[in-house]
Amino acid sequence: MPFAALQARGEARKEGAAGRGSAAAPPVDEHELVLGALRERDPDAARKLMRDHLANVTQNLLVATEEDARDRARLKVEERRFDFARRAGVKI
Repeated sequence: MPFAALQARGEARKEGAAGRGSAAAPPVDEHELVLGALRERDPDAARKLMRDHLANVTQNLLVATEEDARDRARLKVEERRFDFARRAGVKI
């Protein structure tokens, strides 16, 4: 499959993923695109696709880390609120 077709396939999958609430193609699809470029013996395309994939992985890890930090902060606030209410004799 020519690189242009692989790239179009990847873009179509990204658009489909965006409609489902995700900005990135599933990582396995990104792997398939890299492998396709390698099979085509197109090192420039493979390099670009791999860099894009690693950028997406990094972004996804940052988002997951931020979500985890927000969840932990929210839990800590809830624990403090519960503790304050308990000490104040207020039922929640």
